[in-house]
Amino acid sequence: MSALLRSIATQPAQALAIQDSEGCWSYADLRAEVESFAARVSSVHCLGLLLDNGAAWVVADLAARQLNRPCVPIPHFFSPQQIQHVLQDAGIDVLLSQQALPGLPQETLVVAGQSLFLHRLPSTHSALPTDCAKLTYTSGTTAQPKGVCLSEAAMLQVAQSIIDASEATADERHVCTLPLSLLLANISAVYAPLLLGGCCYLPRLQAVGWQGASGLDAASLLGLLERWQAHSSVFVPQMLQALLLALQTADATLPHMRYLAVGGAPLARNLQKMAVAQGLPVFEGYGLSECASVVCLNTAAAHKPGSVGQPLPHVEIRIADDGELLVKGAQLQAYLNHPLPPCPDGFWATGDFAEQDDEGFVFLKGRKKTCFITAYGRNVAPEWVEQELCAQPLIAQAVVYGEALPHNIAVLQARSSAASDAQIETAVQQANQHLPDYAQVKYWRHSHELFPQGWPLNPAGVPDRAAVNAVLDHQARHS
Repeated sequence: MSALLRSIATQPAQALAIQDSEGCWSYADLRAEVESFAARVSSVHCLGLLLDNGAAWVVADLAARQLNRPCVPIPHFFSPQQIQHVLQDAGIDVLLSQQALPGLPQETLVVAGQSLFLHRLPSTHSALPTDCAKLTYTSGTTAQPKGVCLSEAAMLQVAQSIIDASEATADERHVCTLPLSLLLANISAVYAPLLLGGCCYLPRLQAVGWQGASGLDAASLLGLLERWQAHSSVFVPQMLQALLLALQTADATLPHMRYLAVGGAPLARNLQKMAVAQGLPVFEGYGLSECASVVCLNTAAAHKPGSVGQPLPHVEIRIADDGELLVKGAQLQAYLNHPLPPCPDGFWATGDFAEQDDEGFVFLKGRKKTCFITAYGRNVAPEWVEQELCAQPLIAQAVVYGEALPHNIAVLQARSSAASDAQIETAVQQANQHLPDYAQVKYWRHSHELFPQGWPLNPAGVPDRAAVNAVLDHQARHS
């Protein structure tokens, strides 16, 4: 029996295990639902989940663990072509979904109170590692999504480290506000509470305020956290920005909130300051799927604003000669159908530039692959410049571009539509004072000039750099 199922089996039968938008489920209910679903799919080779957040998601995931079969969460924001790629790439032969997929045989069944569709597909039996518990797919913004194979041991190691670092307890409410198809949400909102013998709080994504892949209704998010009296949650930066605005508008507070982790993209310093001013206990972290999500985390006991925290207990890090962050601990087993890069001494090359101070706090300095080279041959990590711009109270979002250009260009979104060009220019110049000359922004554009319908956003809810760069590159070449 898996370690996670052993933990579930030891919990009191009537203790609350899951609360979702439909109701509550005890540990006895959960165990019965897992047994029932596992019996329905006992011959499964690889289980795919295309589901909203809720008890049914957890039941299906745990049933795969009971059958010792891999589970493949499929993000709701994947395109039909990407979903088809995942089905074929992973060799999924059973797919559980909210909606019937056209052209596929289907059965209807009720799982944890939800009426769902079960699709049985011809299996291609992909060559997965024998103890692969989860196959999590990258967002696939520039190519087909790539499958990351993870063992249960690696995921539970991270879950336990999160529990230890955040000082989580079984009786607190960790409300899941991210899709469970994201590995971070799966580990922090399901595995960690179940290891503790606590309850998984899993509202539907629509109840959280999500509107499609990237839209978010801030009032709904605030209302949910208030109703569910959340003690902790995990956000991406765009969610924090929306919540802070909603708190200001409603003149509200979240007195129950003890720990609000933020990751997925760099957290602008002004957002951190605004959160502190409003009494929100915000703690930035960092992770990647190849290391089973969380690697570093700020905590109440060890917190340094501007950093992504100290490495979790199971993690060892190094900084390479070129400044790249290297990580050892809870690593992937394989990329499905792709070779693994070399890992000297077992250290995974993250692709992120970073520094570590004497107290062990890690400071990110940008992505190697987004680093551009100016016309003067200087390397610039755009995230570094963007953080300085967004540290200005007037600037909400920024994307910086300068490949082969003599001067860097920024696309900016002001925090207020009433901000004048002169005020924005002053904010840019103030940011430039913290940057060397080769990294400073010479020219800037309003985001609404280039994107009248709004920023193109990636799945993390932040501006899609590739899409923005493509527009800027086209304009630079034809100006």
